[in-house]
Amino acid sequence: MNIVLGWLKKPFTYWLGFFREFALWYNFQRITKGNKKTIEEQNLRVDWIGRVYGVVNIPDEVLGAAEEIQQAYVLKQLGQIGGVMEKLKLSNVVYPQLSEIQGAGAYLVVFWPVLDNLNGWNILGMVIYTAIYSFLFYLLFRVFVVFNLFQKLFEAVSGIL
Repeated sequence: MNIVLGWLKKPFTYWLGFFREFALWYNFQRITKGNKKTIEEQNLRVDWIGRVYGVVNIPDEVLGAAEEIQQAYVLKQLGQIGGVMEKLKLSNVVYPQLSEIQGAGAYLVVFWPVLDNLNGWNILGMVIYTAIYSFLFYLLFRVFVVFNLFQKLFEAVSGIL
């Protein structure tokens, strides 16, 4: 039963989540682009969709260590960089994504909120799903109107009462 209710509620819950995530993204990129100078003072950059990114260089003594040690060093450096996000009141919505730059002895760090519903394939799938859902609802409504089932249902309920 929960599976059926989940399928019936899915278009409504998805689009509600979509608009919430869109508002989150819009506010995030508005704040980051508006405070570009403050962000750039911390050796970070803002790209065209509002992501904040920077490069953390690994010193030679850490470079020869295991990957976990290198990532721990990068996370330690993020504490200093994260002050900018705290100042802009974005620290509760952004998550750092670490990726190693091959051959450079550095890590690329991207600060970006998690946006699951703002994916092109998810949007396309839910547009199709919502269209099918709406069409089936329309057909069901037309069956009730054509066969005058609303009046028959009303008369049956009135007869019981």
